[in-house]
Amino acid sequence: ESALDADRDRDRDRDDLPALYLSETFGLMLDRWQKLNKEFFSDKTQLFDLTKVPDVYDMIRYDVLHNSHLQLQGTEELFRLSAAFENCVVPQEYGTDDADKRYIGSKMCGALIEKIEKDLKTSIKSDEVDDMHYKLDHSHAEDLRINSLGRCVRTRLYFTSE
Repeated sequence: ESALDADRDRDRDRDDLPALYLSETFGLMLDRWQKLNKEFFSDKTQLFDLTKVPDVYDMIRYDVLHNSHLQLQGTEELFRLSAAFENCVVPQEYGTDDADKRYIGSKMCGALIEKIEKDLKTSIKSDEVDDMHYKLDHSHAEDLRINSLGRCVRTRLYFTSE
């Protein structure tokens, strides 16, 4: 039995504890806040890592939306303050002036465009040699309303690192 399972079972067996969203345990909730706190503020340098501001906002927003029934003291204030701080920090993540924003944007988009170009070239080559590995299994076609059983459909999702 893993530590996470033991933690979940311990919380589940306690009738006096309210349920958390998606069956999260209080131990896991505490762990995620402690991890963020450790990443956000360095005891060694006595400095905050401003790149973690969006994480603070996202986490408190999650708890305000999904675990508000806990009525934890300070959550509304932390949400309000982190939202205001995030509104100042996030727009500057991709540069502080137009030249910086264009440079950073071109780097991010350049990598994405290169990936799309590579996928398109691979797709064209695979059409030429007909080596598609994912086609409809015709044994399941009777139950489906598909007009072109031999057609190949490719789906690809693209994400940036953000």
